Amino acid sequence: MSEIEQMETLLEEAKAFELAVNNKIISTKQTIQKNLDNIAQSYGYDNIDSCAKYIGYPNKYQEQSLALLIWTAKVWEAAESYLGNLRPKEILNIDESRIMSGLPRLSF
Repeated sequence: MSEIEQMETLLEEAKAFELAVNNKIISTKQTIQKNLDNIAQSYGYDNIDSCAKYIGYPNKYQEQSLALLIWTAKVWEAAESYLGNLRPKEILNIDESRIMSGLPRLSF
């Protein structure tokens, strides 16, 4: 194998590795989003984003919606901080259940 072919192979492997890392990050974020949506649904909302429509004016859901959205921001801050501190090889071995258990808990 020529030196150029070796370099091309290394480049292809690096691209594949980068793609795998990015896919794992996307998958992990989707798992987190699904968890947020499931919890919001347990309180009667369509998903976590639907809480936003209740915070702009006085109503019986305003306080709860605001608490859910503040908690959501804390969850994403923690998740992004955690993911941002991992090396690419560590990202590929993420245990999503471990991440989920380490995220902030909802409390009213």
